[in-house]
Amino acid sequence: MDDRREYIDCVDFVKVVTSYLERDLNSEEVSLVEEHLNLCDGCGRYLEQMRQTIQLAGLIREDEVADEIRPALLAAFRNWRRP
Repeated sequence: MDDRREYIDCVDFVKVVTSYLERDLNSEEVSLVEEHLNLCDGCGRYLEQMRQTIQLAGLIREDEVADEIRPALLAAFRNWRRP
């Protein structure tokens, strides 16, 4: 995110939500995100959905994942953080 910005919009929020949840933003970026969350109910709901998804995904054991979807999941996570 550009450090010189005065605000972020919903598209920017979606781009940085993972970094926000992982506490991987600087204090200025966190302020911009939190200011946006104070003004945007939709992004607040999106943030809560992301938190719930992360929590629920952490409850799945490896032996509970069906063999036929395992390769697709592994591929998705392998490429997740790549630009």
